[in-house]
Amino acid sequence: MAKFIPVGTFDIVIFGATGDLSERKLLPALFHRWLDGQIPDGSRVVGSARTAMSVDDFREFAKSACQSKAEDKWDENDWARFAERQGVSSLPAYQQHEAGDCDQHIYATPMIDLDL
Repeated sequence: MAKFIPVGTFDIVIFGATGDLSERKLLPALFHRWLDGQIPDGSRVVGSARTAMSVDDFREFAKSACQSKAEDKWDENDWARFAERQGVSSLPAYQQHEAGDCDQHIYATPMIDLDL
């Protein structure tokens, strides 16, 4: 049995969030970790990519990615709780971002709490 190491609340930004790695591995893994109680309340998942996509479209993308990995264990109520647990912005959030454009600062958005 794996030992779970508790972590504090965190924000995670997935760059390239609409890509293959995110779809097949990262988003499903984060959802699975949340189901196992390893992502504390208040933590946020923010996707960023070059793809023009609304937040709602990204959530559908993320839901589909997670659902495809869940096989017959998918529970719509689990997804709804995961997606609603955010307060200001539901999970996962999304912002279009051109990584090479220094004028676009994803960190200036209210989706990420920078307590530096």
